[in-house]
Amino acid sequence: MQMGNNRLETSKDDLQIRTLYAEEEASRQKISEAKSRHEKEEQLIISAWYNMGIAVQHSSAEMETLSVNRPFLTTTQATSYSSPPLHRIITGLTDHGYMIQ
Repeated sequence: MQMGNNRLETSKDDLQIRTLYAEEEASRQKISEAKSRHEKEEQLIISAWYNMGIAVQHSSAEMETLSVNRPFLTTTQATSYSSPPLHRIITGLTDHGYMIQ
């Protein structure tokens, strides 16, 4: 009778070991899938940043090309213009009937 109990216990142990191996394999599979997904996401982020940098570089180059093709006076006027000179403001006010005291 004891021999039958040993075999029963052995088969239970084997079943537990097989179950543990199956769970371990499933865990490894999940980890592998998560790692793969993480690497793909990382690659997408890197390529998005790269593409955005290239787009900014191209738009900067286009802006530079546009400013180079403009005549010199319009370029200097556009960059140095901040507000009208005071004599223009005063002349404009007096031309419209305002008195400056």
